[in-house]
Amino acid sequence: MTENHDGEAAPNTALTLEDIGGELRIEDTILGKRLGFSEPKKIRPLIKRHAAALEKFGARLTVSRVVNGGAAEVSYLNRQQAIFITAKSGTEVATQATIEIVKRFDELEQNSRQNAPQFAVPRTLADALRLALEQTEKVERQAAQIDAMKTDIQVLERIQKADDLYGIRQAAQILQVEEKKFTAWLVANRWCFRHPGSAVLMAFADKRRAPRQFAVHKLETFEKRDGSQGSRETLKFTTAGISRLAAEFNVADMFGGVQ
Repeated sequence: MTENHDGEAAPNTALTLEDIGGELRIEDTILGKRLGFSEPKKIRPLIKRHAAALEKFGARLTVSRVVNGGAAEVSYLNRQQAIFITAKSGTEVATQATIEIVKRFDELEQNSRQNAPQFAVPRTLADALRLALEQTEKVERQAAQIDAMKTDIQVLERIQKADDLYGIRQAAQILQVEEKKFTAWLVANRWCFRHPGSAVLMAFADKRRAPRQFAVHKLETFEKRDGSQGSRETLKFTTAGISRLAAEFNVADMFGGVQ
């Protein structure tokens, strides 16, 4: 869950989109409100932090405004940018918000197509070929956008279906990462460590700190070879931890394994 989130479920706010330069976009505070930020404008640091990644999904559109006597930079996100930020937010309502974003963009884009003027009938072979090429490129762009969105939606759906606590193997399965590579990533990125001489993976204190616990050490009992009972601490991830892991992995890492 994002640090700017107040921990409560977000209101079921209707998503308002704007047509800017022929492209539908959503204002940052509208998305922040739907994601349940205590102050919708607190989504802006998250957007700024991932500015470089957002540019991969299209041009960034920002507008400088004066709000309550202070300067503010308002971002307008396209479909893929909005889905990306929703996934990175790690909020409890991210999955439902992603579905609403997709449906809302689809609805308004369909209405726009229905209301669009009809194409002029091509009068020459060159005009016909040009029109066919434009339509082919448009279909290819839409197909690429759909494939990119499916990635984020599938990850969010797997997180939503997960149990409250689960171990390394379960977490790797949810994130679709090989267990060995997932473990290596956790150590390399200072999520977990091993005590000298021990193979047991433990979470760093900052990952176990309340109120946003990403991991816990759960005491489990087991039967020893001599029949007596023993106990040991086992690393378990919380739902919030899995959400944060999904946000920290980029798409290539998550579905191609950690290099």
